[in-house]
Amino acid sequence: MYQKIIGAFAGSLILVSAFLPWIRIGDTSISGMNNPEGISEGILVLIFGAMIIGFSMRGSNWSAIAGALAAVYLVVNVMGVMKVVGDFNQGGTVKYGLGMGMYLMLIMSVVVILSSVVSILRSKESLPNT
Repeated sequence: MYQKIIGAFAGSLILVSAFLPWIRIGDTSISGMNNPEGISEGILVLIFGAMIIGFSMRGSNWSAIAGALAAVYLVVNVMGVMKVVGDFNQGGTVKYGLGMGMYLMLIMSVVVILSSVVSILRSKESLPNT
């Protein structure tokens, strides 16, 4: 039961993270929804956040696995952005940094993964021994 609430809450905060600053370039912040290259990244995060909420509310093992896979995808993308930001900071005069949206997305994605694992383990414990 708690895994459903935790998963839905984390998915909701992932939705919010799409609108928060993702990257800081000097004094300017860019979110997933106001990206000068297009908003495809923000839309993708909204889609994955909504999927995580939906999968969390279903409560089955397959839903937990699908939610965890969506969260793993988000974690891999955040790690890629962290690497790019780190590369840009090598010897440049303009400072790049990660915004609150990226950190929130990373933390909530890890919460979804852990919640999915706990949900699967608990369902296996409740199976009758044959």
